[in-house]
Amino acid sequence: MFKCKIHLGWILCLLIGLPVNGTLSQARRSQQAANRPDSKRPQQMTWEERQKQFKEQVARRRANTEQRMAERQREFEQRAKDRANGKDARRNESIKQALEMTDAQWKVVEPKINSVYFLQDQSEISIGIGSGGAGGYSSGSGSSTARGSAVSTGAGRANGYRAQSSSSSGSGGGGIVRAWSGPLWRLADRELTEGEKSCERLLVFLEDKDSKDEQIEQGIVALRQARENAAKELPRAREELREVLTSRQQAKLFMIGLLD
Repeated sequence: MFKCKIHLGWILCLLIGLPVNGTLSQARRSQQAANRPDSKRPQQMTWEERQKQFKEQVARRRANTEQRMAERQREFEQRAKDRANGKDARRNESIKQALEMTDAQWKVVEPKINSVYFLQDQSEISIGIGSGGAGGYSSGSGSSTARGSAVSTGAGRANGYRAQSSSSSGSGGGGIVRAWSGPLWRLADRELTEGEKSCERLLVFLEDKDSKDEQIEQGIVALRQARENAAKELPRAREELREVLTSRQQAKLFMIGLLD
C-alpha cells in the first residue's frame, strides 16, 4: 500500500511539472525572439517593413546567383583556354582512370597525350557554324568531337566557340541562328599556329563580299597545307606516346581513337 502511494505521488509530480516546464520553455523562446531585431511576424509588420524585407531577400538571392554564375564563367573560360592548348582536365582524368595509372606515371604520359590531341585538332583545324543562338561553344569538327567524347568526358574537343549573329531563319521566333563560330584559339594566351592563321585569313576572305576567287582559292590551299603539315607530325607524337604505355594501355587508347 505504501509503495502504491509513492508511485501515485511520482505520477502527480510529473503531471504537475509538465505544464510548468512547457510554460517556462515557451517563455524562454518568446524572450529570445523578442531580443532579435527582426523578430516581428509578417502580421506585426507595416506595409513598408514588409516591402523592405522582401527587397532585401531578393537582393541576397540575386547576389548569390550572380556569384555562382561568375564562378561558372571563370571555370568555363579556363577550360576553354586549356582546350585551345590541347588540354582538358576532365577528359584527362577519365583517361588516367581508364589507363589505371599512378600520379607519377601520369606525369610522364599526360603531356604526350595532350600533344597527340593538339596535333589531331591541328590536322583538322576548322571554324564551325554555330546554331541555336549566341553564347556557348561549338565544335569545329564533328569527327574530333566524337573522339573527344569517347572516354565519357561529356564534352568533345572543339575548335570554335559560337559568336552572336543577327541572321536567323524560320518563323514564330523559333528560327535557328547560324553564323561562323568565333575560334576557340582566340581565348588562348599563345601564338597562333600555322593552321589557325590560315583559318583566320580564309575567314576574312569569306566574310568580305568583294573578295576575289583567287584569294579564296589561295586561302584554301594554305589551310590544306597547314592541315597536312600537322598530320605529318602526328605519327611521331603517337609513337612517343606508345613508348611509355603497356600493350593493354595502348589498346585502350586505340579504342578511343587517340592511337591508330
